[in-house]
Amino acid sequence: MNLYHGSTVEVKNPRIIFGKVTQDNVYSIITMLTPGILQRLMEECDINEEDAGKKLYNSELYKKLEIEETKLWHLSSFTLYGLLKEELETGKITWPEEQ
Repeated sequence: MNLYHGSTVEVKNPRIIFGKVTQDNVYSIITMLTPGILQRLMEECDINEEDAGKKLYNSELYKKLEIEETKLWHLSSFTLYGLLKEELETGKITWPEEQ
C-alpha cells in the first residue's frame, strides 16, 4: 500500500498504521488506495478525474472493496487497478485466490 499526498513511503502492512481493520475504519485504507487507482485509470484510459471516479465508484470492484471482510484492502492499488481494468473490459473479475 502506498501513502499518497506527495509521499512515496510504501506501507507493507496497513495494520501498523490502523491497528485492527474493521468495517468502521476500512474507509481510511480505501482513501489511501483510490488515488493510485484513479491516477492510473486517467493515464491509461486518457480520461478526466470525474470520469475515472464514475468508473471506479460505480464498479463491482469498489462495492467489494468497501466490505472489510473481503480483505481486498490488503491488495495494492496496482493490483486493484488490474482487477478494475478486467471488469471494465470484460464485465467480470477474476478474484485473487487469497485476499
